[in-house]
This record gives sequence, C-alpha cells and structure tokens, in this order.
Amino acid sequence: MSSPNSDTAAKPTPAASSPPAACSKVPGVCRVCVQPLGTLPPAHIELVREAIESTYGVETHVLTATPLPAHAWYAPRKRHRADVILDFLADRKPSDCDKVVALTTKDISVTKGEHKDWGILGLGSLDRGVCVVSSFRVRRKLADTPPEERHARVAIHELGHAMGLGHCPNADCFMRDAGGTVETLDDEHQLCGRCRRELDWHGDPPPRRD
Repeated sequence: MSSPNSDTAAKPTPAASSPPAACSKVPGVCRVCVQPLGTLPPAHIELVREAIESTYGVETHVLTATPLPAHAWYAPRKRHRADVILDFLADRKPSDCDKVVALTTKDISVTKGEHKDWGILGLGSLDRGVCVVSSFRVRRKLADTPPEERHARVAIHELGHAMGLGHCPNADCFMRDAGGTVETLDDEHQLCGRCRRELDWHGDPPPRRD
C-alpha cells in the first residue's frame, strides 16, 4: 500500500504561468528620462513628465539638472545648436534610460536647407533615442493652449521621433509636422491609431490632451 508521500500519490497540478506584464505600451521602451538643461520651474517639468508618461504608458524619471553644453552655443545668432545638444545627450545617456527627453527654456536651432541656422521647437534623433525640446518659441501667437502645455506636446512629438516615428498626416496627431508654425500645436490632441500601429502599440489608447 502506498504512503501519501510516495511517487504514486496524487500531486497538485501546477498553475499555468502567465507571461510577464509588459513594462510599457511601446515594445522595447520601459523608462524615459527627463533631463532639464538649466533651470526650469518644477511644475513645468512635472507637466512634461506627466504628458510623456500618460501618452506613451512608460515609466519616467527626472534627472538632475545640468547646464547646456557650452560648445553648443552659436554666437552669431545667440542661441544653441540642437544637433550639438543631441550629441551631448547621447554621450551621457544613463544606462537605465531607454530614451532621454531634454528640456530647455533657451532658443535652439539647426541647419535647414538653405538656412544655416533655423530656430526650432525641438529635435529628436531616431537612432540614438534622445531629443531636446525648447520652450523659447511656444509663447508666440498664444491662443487657448497654455505655453507649458504646448511645450509638453512638443516633448511628446520629439520623443515620438526618438522612438522611430516620422511625421503623420493626421491633423490632430502629436506627430503632425508643424511646418514652422507654432499654432499647429493647439490642434494636436492625441497619438493617433496610425502612429500607435507603427509603434506596435498594445493596450488601451492613451488619453487625449484637450
């Protein structure tokens, strides 16, 4: 007669293992770090951080503020070169940050076509996972959308580029091309279905920002 501890005794069936929960709604991206460049109001930083977190469903972390790199200064136009800032960010990107979004209040620029130094709202790098966003121009032609919210929408846009997204034809999508006009930010309210599919999005869509 077999004892209860023998090999022939009935054994409980192990529970089916569940796959681990995804760390974000965007595959391959878990943690986005926000890097203040210079001094920004804490409430302003928090608004951008919350916008990133709620839009992309990622964990966010605010890094210690650091000055803009001195070698990015472009004296002839008294502003900072965004491409140089991206190099700076890529070289110091923390190992535990999948993407880095840098925030500044200073004017930034790039070379665009025949324009050697063209002022911009932000710039993102598709292959290095870093971007920089300036609030310098978001106060122009203000309507109903507060400047801090405009800055947050630019951050969402440039982070989208850092995640591999191009510009979107949908007029109310955060990835719409501003075309050099800041007012388009006021019409952008969501990360559209087209862009979510490009990101291989999973889970519920993010909330609109109205």
